[in-house]
Amino acid sequence: MPEVPRNRRRKQARPAEILAAALEEFSERGFAATRLDAVAARAGISKGTLYLYFPTKEELFKDMVRQTILPMVAALDQTVGQATDSQRSADLLRQVLTGLALTLATSSAGRLPKLIVAEATAFPDLAAFWAEEVIGRATAMLRRLIERGISRGEFSAGETDPLLLFAPFLLMTLWNTAIAPATGRDIDPVSYTRQAVDLLLNGLLPRPEALP
Repeated sequence: MPEVPRNRRRKQARPAEILAAALEEFSERGFAATRLDAVAARAGISKGTLYLYFPTKEELFKDMVRQTILPMVAALDQTVGQATDSQRSADLLRQVLTGLALTLATSSAGRLPKLIVAEATAFPDLAAFWAEEVIGRATAMLRRLIERGISRGEFSAGETDPLLLFAPFLLMTLWNTAIAPATGRDIDPVSYTRQAVDLLLNGLLPRPEALP
């Protein structure tokens, strides 16, 4: 197979480089204060080249969010979709929530919740985008997992908002990125996740009949 020319390889890598630079700029300055020429400079390209890939700052922001967090959501969704009959729903939920929490705690995806919350009032369209593209997909996955557990008799039947399963880990991320720097108290993601999942499963698992 012939080798791809270097300049073509560089061009193929450029969108990812731009989005990585955008994550740094948006995280440091916020949406309103970020300038596209600063993103271009950080990516090592001209502002005109950036516009070839991302015509507006809003499009750049949205694609940055997609690249940063949606692969994690897609991977966890695949885990749920490929679950075998022998896998207990409780074990599957623990695996998915642990993967979600530790990804938020240890990767660049964890910088996004603080950024979205900070910009939500001034830019509600960005908050709506986040709610639909990220929260919506994640909670849809969790809803399928809950329904799987109920249908197999492994979870109690009843109304369970999947956002309840997601919310503790958004709180953990917001605390560690926004509150901990001011207080000096970080939440340990491993211990916190273990405790949170135990509490959530305690509410989902069927309870034995009360003794008379």
